[in-house]
Amino acid sequence: MVEKLGNSVSNSVNFHDAAINLLGWWESNGVSVIEPVEDIKTNREPPKAKLTPSLPIANLNVSQNIANPKDAIAKAEEIVARCTSLESLRAALDAFDGCALKPKATQMVFADGALDAPIMAIGEAPGRDEDEQGKPFVGVSGQLLDRMFASIGLDRKTNLYITNCVNWRPPGNRTPTKEETTILFPFLQKHIELKNPKAIILVGAVAANTVLNSSDGINKLRKKAHVYKLPDGSEIPVYCIFHPSYLLKRPIEKSGAWKDLLNIKRQIKHIFG
Repeated sequence: MVEKLGNSVSNSVNFHDAAINLLGWWESNGVSVIEPVEDIKTNREPPKAKLTPSLPIANLNVSQNIANPKDAIAKAEEIVARCTSLESLRAALDAFDGCALKPKATQMVFADGALDAPIMAIGEAPGRDEDEQGKPFVGVSGQLLDRMFASIGLDRKTNLYITNCVNWRPPGNRTPTKEETTILFPFLQKHIELKNPKAIILVGAVAANTVLNSSDGINKLRKKAHVYKLPDGSEIPVYCIFHPSYLLKRPIEKSGAWKDLLNIKRQIKHIFG
């Protein structure tokens, strides 16, 4: 009876294939595989290794490869000081190895839109579609954002330029960590300085908190105007809006988002004459 039951279980479940599928899911979500995959795939006994303490599950996707984040920030500041154009900044960022997200991403996502656009929008980080195409806000959330901006006369082909706080996709589309946004902030500061827009729109809480150096929630930040100071002392008006992914999850907030857009339209009307 036991033998029959054992045969029935082994025939109905292919544990080897299940293990491979599970490994693939882990890898696609940014989790490092501890055992050598090839050993599992070929049914060979993997070599025994010393056990090391495992990280808590909650920390598996958090930056772990930066020995000293302060050094990474210092290196970023040193690099951007030599950048004199958007092209040189893009090349410098692409070569930067101080962010642990880079090896897990398909490519760096720099910006999209009209280079001479007076309005600069800044979002959070690339998602799966952005990681594949190399442009910010091109997935479902990006399509909604395009419609939102189009409703107030903004589009990437003529008067809008879009980038993100973080330029590599966080595994599993998770929210970027404070460490990741801080390490890459010197690049964003230089990006704003070189672009020198007439107004900035911060899309979502991460962008708002990063650029404004604030811990307030997006509901509070979106209800008032802010300014961003350039190194020369000049100020750029800043406005905050809900992230489109949040609106897709909570459509009830779309009426508030529409009011925010109309307010921005009134505020930036003078830019377009």
